[in-house]
Amino acid sequence: MKFRTLLTASALLTQYALWSQGESLGQIKLEVIGSYKANIEDAQKLNDLPRTEDTTRSRIPVKFEIKPIILPTDYTPEPLRPAKITKTAVEPIPRTFLRAGAGLYTTPLLEFRYDSDRSRNNAFGASFNHYSTRTGVRKILFDNNGLSTTRGLVYYRHFFSNYSLGATSHLTYDRVKYYGLPDYGLPPLDTFTIGNPAVQSYLISTTRVDAMRLTPVRTFAMSNLGFRFDFLRDRYNIAEFHASLPIDFELARNDNRNLKVQLAYEHMQHYNTIDANALAFQANTFRIRPFMNFSNNNLTFDLGLNMVLSKYQRNNLITIPGYEKEPDEVYFFIFPEARFKVPLIADVLEFDGFLKYDFQLNTLQSLSRSWLFITPGIELDYTQKIHGQIGMSGLIFPGASFHLNAGYIDWKNLPIFYRNPFFYKTPDAIKGVEVLYLDGTQVPLQAKLSVKLTKSIDAEGIVNFNHYEMKRQQAWHLPRWRNEIKLKYSNGDAFDIGMDVFFIGERVAFDQALNTEINAILKPYTDANLHFNYHYSKQMSFFLSINNMFFNHYEHYLGYHAQQFLALAGVVYKL
Repeated sequence: MKFRTLLTASALLTQYALWSQGESLGQIKLEVIGSYKANIEDAQKLNDLPRTEDTTRSRIPVKFEIKPIILPTDYTPEPLRPAKITKTAVEPIPRTFLRAGAGLYTTPLLEFRYDSDRSRNNAFGASFNHYSTRTGVRKILFDNNGLSTTRGLVYYRHFFSNYSLGATSHLTYDRVKYYGLPDYGLPPLDTFTIGNPAVQSYLISTTRVDAMRLTPVRTFAMSNLGFRFDFLRDRYNIAEFHASLPIDFELARNDNRNLKVQLAYEHMQHYNTIDANALAFQANTFRIRPFMNFSNNNLTFDLGLNMVLSKYQRNNLITIPGYEKEPDEVYFFIFPEARFKVPLIADVLEFDGFLKYDFQLNTLQSLSRSWLFITPGIELDYTQKIHGQIGMSGLIFPGASFHLNAGYIDWKNLPIFYRNPFFYKTPDAIKGVEVLYLDGTQVPLQAKLSVKLTKSIDAEGIVNFNHYEMKRQQAWHLPRWRNEIKLKYSNGDAFDIGMDVFFIGERVAFDQALNTEINAILKPYTDANLHFNYHYSKQMSFFLSINNMFFNHYEHYLGYHAQQFLALAGVVYKL
């Protein structure tokens, strides 16, 4: 309709224009055939990027103003006290420590230690301690079960800019009496005359020199260098010396990876000084252990190799059927090692585990530290141990944590203490225990719980179970169950008291079929120790220690019974 109107208007204007020309232009015939219809292809885009100004919508003017509103309150802040800076003297660390006491069964105790003030250049010190006891073991034929141990130590260390150099000299003298002859109530012994028990003594000197790096390693550098020399001499003309030279290198990187290389050389000799036909042993061992440490946040992982090359020589070896050993043995072993720690919940729950290999030269010194009453002239051998373990640690609630682990150990030449079941009839066997080296496997399981009951009371419980499968023999004197409970109460600076209760399961000492006169099973037992300390002042305190407070009668090893109730009291002075 609009189009027709426009067409009519155009025609009138054209006619008027022509009329205004003053002359005739002729006639034009116009015919309308239909209305205009637009097609899509006729549409054209005016602007590829349209703006707000190109639309028909106009901007809406907006005016605003922000003003603060004051709200009245009734709160009045407490004025801060002016800060004061005061100089407080740091309480000096005691340099001198003296502990002296005495107990039942003629039991003296003396400990002394002196440490110099740590200076920029050096530090030095010395220590001495002595402990001895007599009698106190029931139902034995030898009343004098004396034991005495005395130790002295001096050390010096000098500090440089990157390294420190130190030297330590340690002297030990142990003296024991082979009292392990119980009163079994059997017919009188007619093979020897009972008198004072045989005596054994060990004189051990140890010298160590080492250099340790004090600053972090940024490139490849030596981190530790040491030398150790041990010499032992016993009452039965046995001499032994053991020397070791460890060297550690470290390569630090900036990508949370560290490379470490541990090198070591060991030499050991064990011989009789007056009898050339007695047992004698000699060993030379080289160790190389490279490993890489990876760390990412709380995740740590170690991966490495343990390589051992050893030559073991046995002289005048007594051959036992079924237990033959080569006089000279060259041993070479390469084993991969790994260790990991994976946190599942940060600071709450984590898993850990390892696979490692260990090679140890057994010496009279190392074995006698576990049990002093060893028969003179024992056989020595090396021990190989392959140990795998997985564990889990966690926080139960604030103040309570747990740790569980399970493992598997493959033993070669595991040293086990054993005693002839006819020791009470053989004079030579009365002296002590022998050492056997057995092959086999062990499955250790452990559960540990630590709880802070109150601000002043701490408790800890440990349960250990071990399953042994040894070849040809049993794991003599090794218990399956070994449990312990620890309690400690502290009343600030006034006093503290602690108690340890432990349970040892039954043990098999020998094959019962060999001797039916005495029991081959050592009964399980529970023992408890009590420790009490009263702090009279910062410099002086008093202590009381009670061992075997339940008066239990049990055996450490076959024929060697424990000392009954022992009370020891004394004073501690620090300056």
